[in-house]
Amino acid sequence: MLLPAPPRAPAVGRAAAATAATAALARRGPRLGSRSLPSGAPATGAAAAAAVPVGLLAGGGRGGLDRGAAAAPAAAATSPRASATPPPTSGGDAPPADEVALALVTATAAMAPTPTPAGDVKDPSGSGGDGPGGPPAGTATLSARGRALLSPFPEYLRLAFAAADDPYDATTNPDGYISLSVAENRLSADLVAAHLSRRPPLPASALAYGPMCGTPALRTALANLFTTSLAAGKRVIPPEAVHLSSGAGAVIDLLASVVADAGDGVLVPTPLYYGFVRDFASRAGVATVAAPMDPDSGFAITVEGLEAAWRANAARVTPVNLRAVVVCNPGNPTGAIMPASEVTAVVRWGRAKGIHVIFDEIYVHSTFDPPPLGSKHQFVSVAEVLADAGEEDLGEDVHIVWSFSKDFCGNALRAGVLITDNQAVREVFATVTYFSSVAVDTQDALTALLTDAPALDAYLTENRRRLSSASAAAADAMAAARPAGATITAVPPAAGFFLWTDLRPLLSAVSAAEVEAAAAARGVPLTGGPADAFAREYAVFRRLVRAKVLVTPGDQCYCEQAGWFRFCFASASEEEVRVAWARIVDAFLPEPVYP
Repeated sequence: MLLPAPPRAPAVGRAAAATAATAALARRGPRLGSRSLPSGAPATGAAAAAAVPVGLLAGGGRGGLDRGAAAAPAAAATSPRASATPPPTSGGDAPPADEVALALVTATAAMAPTPTPAGDVKDPSGSGGDGPGGPPAGTATLSARGRALLSPFPEYLRLAFAAADDPYDATTNPDGYISLSVAENRLSADLVAAHLSRRPPLPASALAYGPMCGTPALRTALANLFTTSLAAGKRVIPPEAVHLSSGAGAVIDLLASVVADAGDGVLVPTPLYYGFVRDFASRAGVATVAAPMDPDSGFAITVEGLEAAWRANAARVTPVNLRAVVVCNPGNPTGAIMPASEVTAVVRWGRAKGIHVIFDEIYVHSTFDPPPLGSKHQFVSVAEVLADAGEEDLGEDVHIVWSFSKDFCGNALRAGVLITDNQAVREVFATVTYFSSVAVDTQDALTALLTDAPALDAYLTENRRRLSSASAAAADAMAAARPAGATITAVPPAAGFFLWTDLRPLLSAVSAAEVEAAAAARGVPLTGGPADAFAREYAVFRRLVRAKVLVTPGDQCYCEQAGWFRFCFASASEEEVRVAWARIVDAFLPEPVYP
């Protein structure tokens, strides 16, 4: 055993089992949030006290301080990452600090102020949120919770949505945008679409209500898939451990409400996937506490980094009540894979702290063979790690999140999965998925895909081949490019869709005027200190947008070191990636094509 798992509920009736499991967690180990307690159970944690503003809070040792609305101005001035606190989105007074709704601050407070859109792409958010146009009409009629939810998507995502109307095509639109900013696998989408088009006719019975957390057929098909791919055949993952909701974001949103209360926090290694911040905060009011990883190690996720963030949080005047650690493996944005020994260490560490351990393993079937840039690690799921340790299941403190969006190119299918062996969490998900269930016709189509064994094996093999080829081509294009005469490198990826690319050599290639304009657009004045590097990063980002290449700046991933960018090579063809790098080289010439 890695460490003694929290005690299990006795094998009794369904309702009694859920109550017993919840009571056991209250005695020892990770608690469920008060919102998931049985009727009549007392509220505990931050929900019973005054809520605090949440967004993303820095928890590491490399200069980050609170990025939420609660950050003190004096402290913010000393932080390289700190940004000005945005005004209330209502256009008037902020709601009282003791309102629970105030905990539902999302990206408005969690991120740097929304910059003026770069380049000449129209901002699709209009005048909404905290952008330059101010709050939209009707804002004053909303609740405090509604006003908090006005925050727009981050700029890189809004630009990608807008640029979809002007996509690059070598023949018909050679001056169009090349989008490498959204985590989509378009390389194998044709294979999935072709199979889904052959799905069986929809029976009339599919129009009736059924289990909200997934049809028995799809849950069984997924359990069989995960038994092979996650548990490596070393134990059986049962269908009752599998629960569906409308995307991985919905799974995390629901799980946040189940394991934490408004004002509580989850610890997440940074750089991170931006969606985590929004998924945890938007409705559940749960803060994301950053655990910065070491750039010199390629931002490898380590227990040492988690422990440093844990201690930094404990040293706050008002520490955040941490309820879980969330680990993305394979990584987003790095594409790196954790060695099995480190997965083991993270589980041990989380259990020692008495918190939930959530693994996002959404890229499990998207590994490279061979990986480019010399990555050495092979993916091992936490399910296999626990099986190797002699544990019969995940225990009541470990949970896995997965989705069809990445491995099966199905971003728009909205079919996410939670794998859990916590009986109380299962009982809650059986009901709360009512608000975000997956359409039965979609589930039937996905069941047909997963139960066609020859087609499934052929798809997974071909998808890995295409991703491996595309990752190698992207690495070659990056290595061949010399923007501003600089050698560009990236963290060696082993899975996923990304090159986490080091463009720090380009920070000195932008002009002082560009940096000043970038700082003004971000709403963060230049100080002559470390924070100015992020204005330079944004100036580089704006140059790339003018060159009609869209990527994700590291600031949007809460990277503590300026100059890193996420390039999603799977969202474009290999030729388009080469064109993108040619444009980046051109962008740093004295007279670029796209000035």
